[in-house]
Amino acid sequence: MKKVFLEGEIKLNVDSADVISKDLDVFYNPKMGMNRSISVLLLRALDVKNYSFCLPMAGTGVRAMRFLKELPEDAIKNIFVNDLNPEMPLTLRENLKLNSLDESKLVVSVKDSRALLCEERGFDYIDIDPYGSPNPLLDSAINRISGEGILAVTATDTGALAGTYPNSCIRKYWAKPLLCPQKHEIGLRILCRKVQLIGLQYNKALIPVLSYHFEHYYRIFFKVNRGKKLCNDLFKFFDTFNYDKTNGNFLKNGEIGPLYSGSINDETLIEKIISISNNDEKKFLQKLFLDAKINLPFFLDIHDVCEKNNIQGVVSCEKVIEELVLKGFVATRVHTSPYGIRTNAPFEEFLKILKN
Repeated sequence: MKKVFLEGEIKLNVDSADVISKDLDVFYNPKMGMNRSISVLLLRALDVKNYSFCLPMAGTGVRAMRFLKELPEDAIKNIFVNDLNPEMPLTLRENLKLNSLDESKLVVSVKDSRALLCEERGFDYIDIDPYGSPNPLLDSAINRISGEGILAVTATDTGALAGTYPNSCIRKYWAKPLLCPQKHEIGLRILCRKVQLIGLQYNKALIPVLSYHFEHYYRIFFKVNRGKKLCNDLFKFFDTFNYDKTNGNFLKNGEIGPLYSGSINDETLIEKIISISNNDEKKFLQKLFLDAKINLPFFLDIHDVCEKNNIQGVVSCEKVIEELVLKGFVATRVHTSPYGIRTNAPFEEFLKILKN
């Protein structure tokens, strides 16, 4: 049974189901609406011009339609819209008509995603948005992304990256995760390094400019830079860490990782995105902006630290942050945990404030 969904400025008439599954005739997941909204906002904030876009796993094509509708006309040279599902072109054209959109800038195909990427000369923006791991497309996509392009990567296999299935993470992402309060930041940083490693073999330094965890997925936008020096500079951010299970603190040189320990968000870019966003995304983006203000890997979870150090009673994140700032440190909430605080304060000082 078909149902009309509203997403951004687009109406989408597709088959609906109580349970979202990749086995649907044409795959549409309304829960990924914010994923697509942030893509639009980021491209608008960067003010891209004459970009060649590639959506190798397009599903219904809703992302392509939103780009056509919500990006400036001069931002788009063409959009390659591909999916293995033979029903996709018909569904896409019906919905283009529903939204009065011209398809002249679209190149629609039904083929293997890797074949599409390898057949074309290159793209300025590639969006890898799979059901599961992005691994099968990473090499082809990074090979074909332009030297100053943008690569967007989604991963929904959070069970592996966040430590529920550590052996799966080691096989697929060449790093050891950990099931702990910081698991989603660990997962994001492991995914980041995996993408970067593939970029290095093509002399492309992939710098994350916006990274986040939301509900069931991870999402990272990379700005591509060419050059051996920039590539070599990335190595200094490939670190391992140790999680002290006795007190909840993190230290370098341990069993977790290797992972990317550099900045995973551009504070200035996020601020610009917030300025053009609406209420649906703004609250989440504001959390992300606060998190990006401190360029340090990992945070301390007050519930975790209190439990491990036998601290009784209710502890407020806001009060702890206030005390840290009064003592001259920087501190902020994080977007991956309701009880997390990122700070440059020594652990002993953090613990002292909790105890008091």
